[in-house]
Amino acid sequence: MSTQQSNSLYPTTSQDTLEAKPRLEWIDILKGIGIITVVLGHMYKMNTQPHDVIFLFHMPLFFFISGYLSKPRVQYLKFFRSRLIRFIVPYISFLIILYPMDLMLSIRLNRLPQDRDFYWFLITPLIGGQALTGFLGVFWFITCLFLVQHVSNWIITKYQVSTIVFIGILTLTMSYINAVIFPNIWLPLNANVALAAIPIYLIGYTYKQIKNTRN
Repeated sequence: MSTQQSNSLYPTTSQDTLEAKPRLEWIDILKGIGIITVVLGHMYKMNTQPHDVIFLFHMPLFFFISGYLSKPRVQYLKFFRSRLIRFIVPYISFLIILYPMDLMLSIRLNRLPQDRDFYWFLITPLIGGQALTGFLGVFWFITCLFLVQHVSNWIITKYQVSTIVFIGILTLTMSYINAVIFPNIWLPLNANVALAAIPIYLIGYTYKQIKNTRN
């Protein structure tokens, strides 16, 4: 059952305004740890123990922090526009600048996939996610976080706690099935990765609400 005001743990009365917030030192420390582990993670080869351990928690950490710092937005269109300007406009701008450079470098190094035609490389920036390779591969996080924020915000403002928990378990299960049983299936903009990130984002937000109710 959906609800707008009956859920005390997930309040939906916050205004869609920008307010100055005091910096939280422990959040800054976690961000620093996350950034350092991202760098360290890419220093190790894939399928090695240090690489696997780091990748087990460093990106979930960023989604947890994002969820903790979020607040419900009931003006969905306004929220969409603000995040579009904040995330997608820079995302597209950087791809316009960097993608031709990456494509030319790939041609020079002869590392382009042989099973892809010319049109694939033209639409790759639109597909995003796993279609982006090389130094552009890091852009997956931007579109994934964009999707996670909007889906999670809609869930938080529409449903009660029990339903939110159920949705989180459902998306996590779907992500597990995708990763283990159908690993070759992926969606544009890394939408399939959002299935795993949504419950982590919701945990971050829920932790903040529980912490606030105890203070």
